[in-house]
Amino acid sequence: MNLASAETRPLALQVGDGELLLVASDVNVLLDAIERLAEGMRESFLHHQQPGVLEALLTRSAELESLQDALATPARSLADPPLEITRVRARLLREVLADITGYQRGELTPGLRDLRRVLSEL
Repeated sequence: MNLASAETRPLALQVGDGELLLVASDVNVLLDAIERLAEGMRESFLHHQQPGVLEALLTRSAELESLQDALATPARSLADPPLEITRVRARLLREVLADITGYQRGELTPGLRDLRRVLSEL
């Protein structure tokens, strides 16, 4: 699923007791990074024949897809509530941000560094 190519808008996130606004370009970076991480996981499916490992990879892939869908769904108006970052979403976002700066060898924008900071405080 390549949602990163769709038109995105700024996205308000409810993180703990605070709110964080991501600009559209940061949302696109996250969507692309999620897609890359999920693709790497799909490639791992081919190399793991053990049932427990395969189930874990399938679960993680489904979680990433759910996060990607949530981030890609634009608010209809500024009055809409922000996207709530649950514990599962926070864990996945930390993993995605780490993947951007690690395996994907990318740099985080100031907005994504702020997101990483607030996620680390949860």
